[in-house]
Amino acid sequence: MLMAPLWAMLACGGLAPGALAQEVSGPAWTLADEAYKAFARGDYAQSIDQAQKALSMRPDVVRWRLLLIDALEASGRLAEAEAAVQAAVAAGVTDPALTGLAADIRQKLAAPPPAPPAPPAPPPASAPPSAPVAAVPTPAQLAYAAA
Repeated sequence: MLMAPLWAMLACGGLAPGALAQEVSGPAWTLADEAYKAFARGDYAQSIDQAQKALSMRPDVVRWRLLLIDALEASGRLAEAEAAVQAAVAAGVTDPALTGLAADIRQKLAAPPPAPPAPPAPPPASAPPSAPVAAVPTPAQLAYAAA
């Protein structure tokens, strides 16, 4: 279960009370805002980059950690997402959304990789060539040959 709408819940206050109590502004907020916008348009690499920059300035902002984890997961970088979860836990983050993200990432990491696509089917066998058919001369050809 990808928590793609997580960024929207975070931005709109859809989490537990206190989850958005951190006041932020300035350059870190600008970077985080760009990260949310990049996530919304599916540019997960840009979202990851901007979220990491914002977190380097304000590592205490939980919702940015969750955005980073969600963007890593959405981009398929599951090992990095799991490492970001562990870093958040080590930093004391106890947000319930973190538990859900962690479970989702563990499940995806445990799943077997998808089977490779089947090779293309060979072209249908063509009919064997037929035996040559003797040409029967037309009366005009016979008359020409006789002349």
